[in-house]
Amino acid sequence: LVLHELATRSGGMPVGNLGVVYSGFGDDAAFNAGVQRIDPVPAAQAHVRDTLAMTGALKRPLVIQFNHNDPTIVPHMQTVYPQLAVRAGARPLPRVLPPVGEGHCGFSGAQVVDALKAVQR
Repeated sequence: LVLHELATRSGGMPVGNLGVVYSGFGDDAAFNAGVQRIDPVPAAQAHVRDTLAMTGALKRPLVIQFNHNDPTIVPHMQTVYPQLAVRAGARPLPRVLPPVGEGHCGFSGAQVVDALKAVQR
């Protein structure tokens, strides 16, 4: 849903997978032969760069929360955006909550509500 929304708002797909070799799908050769290849749209890439660049210059309060053992976010990347915010002089700084849940997007409904409430504190 997020990628679809991003493509809609930016006027095309800002990312592509030409030249990407996927692995871990069993018959990797067959998977790579059958996967749809997408060229990024240059204007969409420019739009994302111009409007969504990760500068750390926050325009509203931000709460960040990760899951334990999320295979899509390596641990050393979890500090990148808070560090950008410090360098950009953001006030208030992002509030980083302790990790909860397991895996990718492994938040319970109650944990999501708690994180939203943390924005107001």
